[in-house]
Amino acid sequence: MNSLCRIHVRGPSYALEESVNIKTLSSAFLVLVFLGACSTVQAPPTTYGMKHEYKHSPGSEPSWVDDPREYQLKHPERRYFAGTTDNEPDMTMARHDAYADAMRNLANGIRDTIHNLYKNAETEDGVIGGHRPEVERAIDDGTVQIAMAVATGATVEKYWWREYWVQPEPNSGIQYFYSVDTLVSMSQANYSRTIDQTLHGLDRVVHDESARRVIKEMDHLWVDRKGNP
Repeated sequence: MNSLCRIHVRGPSYALEESVNIKTLSSAFLVLVFLGACSTVQAPPTTYGMKHEYKHSPGSEPSWVDDPREYQLKHPERRYFAGTTDNEPDMTMARHDAYADAMRNLANGIRDTIHNLYKNAETEDGVIGGHRPEVERAIDDGTVQIAMAVATGATVEKYWWREYWVQPEPNSGIQYFYSVDTLVSMSQANYSRTIDQTLHGLDRVVHDESARRVIKEMDHLWVDRKGNP
């Protein structure tokens, strides 16, 4: 009877071993749960190579940065042109490039005025003798070059700048650069004088006889327009 009913008594060492095994299994289970949870979480998007604004001119961005026409309507006594540059590491060069861009826009404005004169002269009987795209193109191209060369009296009215930083890639240094906008103005008298000088310059640099005839007609139309604004 006693041989059939054997009772094995487990001492304290077994209980301690069992407790350690339970803790080990629990820890392993928690690690698996944690790893599973991590696999469903997306890492934040990288910002390497992205621009971050660091600082800018005092106040809020002026409206003339995007469209100087509203500013022009409020100040009809002068002509206004905006220019911009970006990704320039030096502020002085950024201002210079923005000014040069504004002057190109000024020259483009003069080109548009002279192009309209060309279209009006084109309709005059016997002036061109039909539409000639090569003459129109020569006048348009020459206008911008001459206008930028003879324009005088342009004044910088305002600057608006932003400074950015960017880290191109991991472990690389931080780079800083500027974005600059400028507003340039010219008196109506200087603007009109620039058109006069551009028309005279075209007469000297364009050698096609048909083009020279139409330039003379354009000059007459411009004189009439100035006399009857």
